[in-house]
Amino acid sequence: VLAHTAASHATIPLSDSALAVLKDLKAWQRDLPETEWTARGLVLTTVAGTPLYTTTLRNHLRAHLQTAGLPMVRVHDLRHSFASMLIANAEHPKQVQEAMRHATMSVTMDTYGHIMEERRRGPIERLDQSIFGEGV
Repeated sequence: VLAHTAASHATIPLSDSALAVLKDLKAWQRDLPETEWTARGLVLTTVAGTPLYTTTLRNHLRAHLQTAGLPMVRVHDLRHSFASMLIANAEHPKQVQEAMRHATMSVTMDTYGHIMEERRRGPIERLDQSIFGEGV
């Protein structure tokens, strides 16, 4: 079963799209017979309402990626992609740290700092173009 500890409880920001999906899921669950998901407050469950095992999650991810014609990735790779996309969208490193729930900024920077280094070329190249023009 996916880890469920005191440290795993947190309020996390969600986009309007993600919130809509979760609300739809909750509405669908209300129509199911009472199962563990109601008793334990589970959000993501099997169709039967039982806890979602990591193997099941991995299999679903693999099937959806295959259907979409995308390369296979691990569930943890999605976490890495999330952080990478935040950085690529120029979010402040502190916000990335908080979104990833890293205890310190150094964990975030040690893990994703290489992405930030890649982003450093953009401002330098834009400055170069503003000084020397497009043709250089």
